[in-house]
Amino acid sequence: MTDKINLTFDNIPPLLKYLQFFYRFFILKEVKTEKERKVFTNIWYNIWIEEGYAKPGELILKKKQKYEKISRDFLIKFLNIPIGTIRIIYNNNKIGLPITNNFKIQENFNDKKLVELSLFSVRKDYRLSHLSNLISMKKIYKLIKKENIPGFLAALDRRLFLFLKEKLKIPLHKVGQEKFYEGSLTFPIYLDFKEGEEFLRQKDYKLYRFFTTGVKS
Repeated sequence: MTDKINLTFDNIPPLLKYLQFFYRFFILKEVKTEKERKVFTNIWYNIWIEEGYAKPGELILKKKQKYEKISRDFLIKFLNIPIGTIRIIYNNNKIGLPITNNFKIQENFNDKKLVELSLFSVRKDYRLSHLSNLISMKKIYKLIKKENIPGFLAALDRRLFLFLKEKLKIPLHKVGQEKFYEGSLTFPIYLDFKEGEEFLRQKDYKLYRFFTTGVKS
């Protein structure tokens, strides 16, 4: 979702005052109408085609549509302009989750209260040196924590996985075998919020405070 991953804990401090200032101008708007659904689909689909995660056509649209009924879809808005998307897919025993359906998973998540995050996309013109990503991540985190969900699953491409796991040392748990999936070598991961919070508290307390202030513990 980014052209170049250059965010590190060393260059986050100068961003903090901007994060706090711009936070008020971002909202997550849940998709409720057909018009919002069309905007939501156009944003993530065009970004995915542009960045090589999918080929143009109906196949990827049908694949993602399968999970709409067990998901909450949100438009990421900046100054009321739709700039991105995020899908929260709830664990269930009927359809399953994309990760459990498409990867060889080493753990049994069937009866666990968790979600899978998917379709997190932000338009290039609005990424604002990672501000949009970080602010959107806090708003997503706040939303999930409010529902007393302890963590999330996600499928990360190789570049992002290695950056988060190896470079930043974020405590991601690889829960299955990586495979070529949706345009790149992809890793299924799980992040436990308590572990992530403790890691951030020790690594960068000011960033920890940014994420946890106003969030239900």
